[in-house]
Amino acid sequence: MASNAPARRDGSTTANWIGVDWGTTNLRTWLLDRDDRVRDEATSERGMSTLRPDEFEDTFLELVEPWLDTAATPMPTIACGMVGARGGWIEAPYARVPLRTRQRRHGNRRPDARPTTRLPRARCISQDTPPDVMRGEETQLLGEVQAFRTCLSGELFALLSTASVLRHSIATEGWDADAYAAALPDALGNPGALPATLFGLRASTLLADADPVCARARLSALLIGAKLATMRHWWEGAEVVLVGAKALVDRYRVALVTGGGASRTLDADLLTLAGLASSRRQLSPDLTIIPHPPRGNP
Repeated sequence: MASNAPARRDGSTTANWIGVDWGTTNLRTWLLDRDDRVRDEATSERGMSTLRPDEFEDTFLELVEPWLDTAATPMPTIACGMVGARGGWIEAPYARVPLRTRQRRHGNRRPDARPTTRLPRARCISQDTPPDVMRGEETQLLGEVQAFRTCLSGELFALLSTASVLRHSIATEGWDADAYAAALPDALGNPGALPATLFGLRASTLLADADPVCARARLSALLIGAKLATMRHWWEGAEVVLVGAKALVDRYRVALVTGGGASRTLDADLLTLAGLASSRRQLSPDLTIIPHPPRGNP
């Protein structure tokens, strides 16, 4: 079982600021110097979905206090992700598309139980037609944002594999690359058949005792294939830049190749850090997190 204890590597007293990527399931922090080089990092599995609003500050300070205790001066802290969502630490405002990168990042202060505590955040982006919002990923984007669409394919995978009738047929882990590749052509060619093909996973278990690991890969292929099929006008004839966890990026790369598309991959951590560094350069220097007095004191 995975532990919620913070994971950390050795730090340095040459650090100048802290970068934070706080998502739904994980918290990642980096200690950086004046040249935006990483001097230390710490991670936790205490994502936004596991916390109450009054738990964010203590969770954050628990992770970064070793850095703050050795700092000669307060360090600016730049955060992105779901930490700024409704129900997060504090809701960040939206900037509507189209917009340029330099318009995207703005800082806001969040007074806390400690009057000196401040949380700068990257502004999130939104669009009116069709309605959509983005929190966290915008930090990784470069250039001008004209439009975007969000798909629930990841959440659908989690719900279908754990909370639907398909849970009896889907393995909780493991991967079958051949089964994934074999299921992609039909998913890309006929996304409207998705409701029927999904139940086929259950039927295959009942009639042919299908391998649950194979079914897991097929479920992923059906959802990713249907997503790419419905979004074909966005990527057909263009080079798609893939950013994310390696295993998921590999699945999208294979799906794009199957559909006749082209792609290249960029490192998600490097893009996140570059976006946070850009925000830091644009934010007012008075937006800092000051960790004293210690927790529990007024």
